[in-house]
Amino acid sequence: MGTPRSICYTDRMDAHPLWCLGFPLVEQRSFTIEEAARLRLQRRNAYLFAVLVGLLGSVSSFSGMLAGLMVFRDNLGLCALSFIAGMPLTACCFFLGYRCLLHGNMAGRELKQGTLQCFAGTVHVTHLMQLKKIGNALKFPVNNGDPCEVWVYSATGRLLHISGHYYRGWEIAPPRYATAALPPSAAIAAEWLEEVGTTDTGDPVFAGTRELSVEELEEIRLAANHAWWHPLQRLLGIAILPELLLIAAIVTRHPYQVHLWLLFIIYGLGAITILRGLAIAARLTRGRRLGRVGMLRIEPTSPEGAESTAEILIGANLFWSQDGRPAVWRGIPTV
Repeated sequence: MGTPRSICYTDRMDAHPLWCLGFPLVEQRSFTIEEAARLRLQRRNAYLFAVLVGLLGSVSSFSGMLAGLMVFRDNLGLCALSFIAGMPLTACCFFLGYRCLLHGNMAGRELKQGTLQCFAGTVHVTHLMQLKKIGNALKFPVNNGDPCEVWVYSATGRLLHISGHYYRGWEIAPPRYATAALPPSAAIAAEWLEEVGTTDTGDPVFAGTRELSVEELEEIRLAANHAWWHPLQRLLGIAILPELLLIAAIVTRHPYQVHLWLLFIIYGLGAITILRGLAIAARLTRGRRLGRVGMLRIEPTSPEGAESTAEILIGANLFWSQDGRPAVWRGIPTV
């Protein structure tokens, strides 16, 4: 057995179970006076646009279309033009108003709860791609190794700002997800890893295993269920339209072949997705049954190097954590 050693792995024993964009939850606080006032202004503007655009706009455009149909009822071309111009405009106003109404309700929920969540840490290469997409929307650069703070509204998860770069829209709501906290046995096992070799640069490599905690086993069970059930739900939702067309064709005794081909294509692609999900679920179930993760630590010999610790789910051959961060595939979505 190896020699016990104090390492930075023990500093991550307070790992938080809630994450966002690869960062742990580090703070939750109430609104400041300025933040609450800004949110009230957003709610007021959203409801105002819902009335002006959604209600008045759709009613006016629909009324104009009806007036055009009545005035030009003797001219088929002008009637068709009035309908083609009026219906899309009415629908556009209606859905824009509905969207503004949803935004106002969202701001109301955020005001009612009145708290913000801060997810902070150092940008890691495994989460750099997703962060860069949001960074491009906020017009600021994101680089590996940079400190970063992600502030979101607790009630909805809607993004407020990242490291002081505020987002003015409503669309971005980075997914928050829960993972099992790092168990105390992880630090104990990390102190007793045995040296198994060296890297190409001569850095010693230590390896060992540890048992998964009850919370980690439950996370794997939920992830396995999600792997096959989520694509099945999407398949059923996508297949509703062609199924309705097929039923209508059978009822009207006009079974158009295009409906059948559409069904075959959709169900074929869906079957591939479900089979892939079942394969992932089988790997996760096998890893859960074995109930252990392999631990690998590289200790650099040069002062400039940084120690790196990785965990691999045995039986599934999937990364479980990297330097205390959960792997990208992990996480049970939460509100």
